[in-house]
Order: sequence, then C-alpha cells, then structure tokens
Amino acid sequence: MAAVWVIFTVDYVVSLALAKPRGRWFVTHLYDLLIVVLPALRPCAYCASRP
Repeated sequence: MAAVWVIFTVDYVVSLALAKPRGRWFVTHLYDLLIVVLPALRPCAYCASRP
C-alpha cells in the first residue's frame, strides 16, 4: 500500500513541476493533493485518539 502512495506522490510532484501555469494547475488539482496528504496524516489521527 505504501508503494502505491509513493508512486502517486511522485506523479503529483512531477505533474506540478511540468505544469506551465503551476498556480492554476495547483488550484484545479486540490483533490489530488488531498489524496496525497491524507494518508500521511493517518498516524496523527491514531495518536490523537489514544488516551
């Protein structure tokens, strides 16, 4: 599962780097950013839920 997340992250970063209007690409692909960021935050949610 981690390999898929890493591949998707690399794809996102490369696509952002190759985009000509980067700002517009970033704004129109916020959903993709959430897909990259949310799995990384999962351990934080686990730690916060523990007493």
